[in-house]
Amino acid sequence: MMRRRPPRPSRIAEEPRRGAGMPHLRSARRPGARCVGRLPRLAVLMPLVLALLAACVGEDEEVANQRQVALRVTPTAIAALPPGIEEATLHIRDGQFGVDQLLLQEDEPTVLHVVNTDERAYRLRIVEDLVTATPIAPSTTTPLGFTTPDAGRYEGQLLAAEGDEVLDTVAVIVQSPGALQP
Repeated sequence: MMRRRPPRPSRIAEEPRRGAGMPHLRSARRPGARCVGRLPRLAVLMPLVLALLAACVGEDEEVANQRQVALRVTPTAIAALPPGIEEATLHIRDGQFGVDQLLLQEDEPTVLHVVNTDERAYRLRIVEDLVTATPIAPSTTTPLGFTTPDAGRYEGQLLAAEGDEVLDTVAVIVQSPGALQP
C-alpha cells in the first residue's frame, strides 16, 4: 500500500480582511520583497528631485548676488528739477572731497550739489573754465549749475577761501551718452 504524503502547506496564506468578513489572500514573500518593485520608480524619481533642488539653489544664489541700488533722491526733489537736467552731489569733509572722481554726461545741463560739512568756507573751481572759483559756505549745501562740455577729463579743485591754494582735487570725467567706460 502506498502511503499518502500529507499535503504541503500552501505558499498562499489566508488572512481575514477587515470589515469584509471574507478571507483575503496574501502571498508569503520574504520580508523586504515588497520594496523590490518600488526600486525602479525610486531610481527614476531621485535624479529628478536632485536636479530640481540644484536648480532652486542656483536661483537663490543668483538672486542673492544681485546688487541692489537705493535711490537717495526724494520724490519732491525729483519733481523740483525739470526733465533732462543731471544732478550730482560732491561732499567736502576735513578740507577734502569725499570722492576721487565725478562722472557726468556730455552736453547736459547739470546741477552740482556741493555739501560742505566743515566749519570753514572754501571755493570750488573746475578748470578749463567749466566752473569758475565759486564760494562754498561752511556747513551748507551749495548748488552749482552749468552745462557739461565735450567728453573728456577735467580737474575739480577745492580752493582755500582766500587765494588760489589748492587743498584737494577731484577728477571730473565727462563721457558721451551711452559710453560704458569714461
